[in-house]
Amino acid sequence: MLKTDILIIGSGISGLFFAMKTAKKRPDLSIVIMTKETAKNTNTQLAQGGIAVVTDLIKDSFNKHIHDTLRSGGGLCDREVVNMVIKQAPERLRELIEIGASFDKNEKGQWDLGLEGGHSQHRILHHKDSSGQEIEQKLLKMIKKMPNIELLENHMVIDLNTETKKAKTTCTG
Repeated sequence: MLKTDILIIGSGISGLFFAMKTAKKRPDLSIVIMTKETAKNTNTQLAQGGIAVVTDLIKDSFNKHIHDTLRSGGGLCDREVVNMVIKQAPERLRELIEIGASFDKNEKGQWDLGLEGGHSQHRILHHKDSSGQEIEQKLLKMIKKMPNIELLENHMVIDLNTETKKAKTTCTG
């Protein structure tokens, strides 16, 4: 039976990023990432779109980005979550760049920021037409170097019992 402090099901960007950040902050914890196929076979790696981030506080602002997001969300967005995500985006971008993720630049060597639906400013960073794949590859490379993260590919979670203090998982692999 496998024992772990943290079980992450799936190997998309959010799970990998969480695993990496947690493993750095808490090297005493064991983290297992389970994925039903190979780790790089995710919806994340198919994502072509980029990352919306305020990178120029002269031409753009957090308030403009928040306004655009709330307007595009048609009243379905949680204002506090939108505020937090947008204001933390530059720091998350910095972390992705630190692990090697790269984004398109123009002839001047500046980010080639795109303008996409719902945005009033150019603030979308891309890596060619495969932004998700670029980020996922860099995260996978990073977590494979971390001793307190174990990646289990070709494992299917069948049952997850969270009703006791110690969750029990049945999986095939």
